[in-house]
Amino acid sequence: MTGLAGAALLAGAALPAGAAVEREDILVLDADGRHYTSYKTLRSDLAERVLYLGPDEAPGDNVYIVPSDYRTSEGPDGGMRLRFDTGSYAVMDTGRFTDDRLRRSDDGTYVFTSWDGDTRADGHHGKWNAPDDFDSFAYTWVVPASIEIVDYSANRRGDWSHQGRNLTWRGEDVNDITFRIRYRVEAAAQTGGPPATSANASEATTESAADTAPFQPVPKRQRMAIGSHSDTRVADAAEPSPAPGRTAPQTAPTESPGAPSSNTAPIEIPNLQTAPAAALAPTPGADTTADASAPQSPERPGAPSDSGGTAASTTAADGIDLESVVVLAGARPTITARGHVVLDRLARRLAEGDARRVTVTGPAIKSTREMGGSAAQAARVADYLANHGLESGTVDSRAGSTGSTHGTRTVRVTADPNAALAGFDPGR
Repeated sequence: MTGLAGAALLAGAALPAGAAVEREDILVLDADGRHYTSYKTLRSDLAERVLYLGPDEAPGDNVYIVPSDYRTSEGPDGGMRLRFDTGSYAVMDTGRFTDDRLRRSDDGTYVFTSWDGDTRADGHHGKWNAPDDFDSFAYTWVVPASIEIVDYSANRRGDWSHQGRNLTWRGEDVNDITFRIRYRVEAAAQTGGPPATSANASEATTESAADTAPFQPVPKRQRMAIGSHSDTRVADAAEPSPAPGRTAPQTAPTESPGAPSSNTAPIEIPNLQTAPAAALAPTPGADTTADASAPQSPERPGAPSDSGGTAASTTAADGIDLESVVVLAGARPTITARGHVVLDRLARRLAEGDARRVTVTGPAIKSTREMGGSAAQAARVADYLANHGLESGTVDSRAGSTGSTHGTRTVRVTADPNAALAGFDPGR
């Protein structure tokens, strides 16, 4: 327990004083690369804070929860909310990464993905806070001698530090953060991780070009705020998102444990969600009967498009239109099989064209009820591009509108400069 105690002290010491919302996650991996101990702390100047535990979790499953005088209430999906009479909390738990977060590639390396691919109807995903960004966010992995970290990346601008057995990412004024980490586990320490199945092999093939690209460190101390943040939640592993086109009840926000990204197999950390207590009150006129726990279809790289065809595109004066690269599979935005191929090539083209800013606009909508689904699809494509060759912090997303000139199955990608898209042909 000495190492765990040290991790807890680190969390308390590493966060800068005076920030409105400070967050730090520390993940201590076991020798097998699948089991872990997680320590999360959030500090804010709010009077109350709510922590959300998923339906497969319970307060008793956690090794440590502070403050201990919390109150509980049931969440919409069978989970539980813990209400603290303070703006800060700390939680330590143990667990095992599940196969939807951790994949093993054909070369034997593991790829961890911190985000499950779900985007909330309000556009938030990954590790997020609302109504403001995180003033500071730190994410650390501590690995044993049996694990070698191969590469890593994040979808937001920040500073990476890899010293000895510690890997840390730090960012300021950031939100909607996702991580990907690839690592290797000594054969003697493995306890039967996920097999390199044909499905995994297929995914490894479609993503290999971008995933194996050398990691490009981002400039020190540069900060960039992406998009607008007007929701009243704090989250990170996401409480179940309401189905697109339905109003999300104003309940506890989510927090999803995260990890850097590169070419790796995904690992899962328990879903934790936090939100200011004020976020619990329903918004006047909100559809409080919305099913926030609608089942989510698992994402798979080879998912068929909704039209059964292949992705096509047209080039517009203000960007390029990509058809059927992403679809809503049960309320969850999913990259289609053809979409993986097209978006991999597009990410490389934009990177080679030195794009300074890329904006993804979701499919056109017929009514405001479809805005959530459009925003979710745009965010899914934006994060795919950010994780496959573009510099962190250069990609933004937004929902389509009733006045959009592209179709209801089409996303539009624009770039600054527009020349970064010149000559791109997704049909090749």
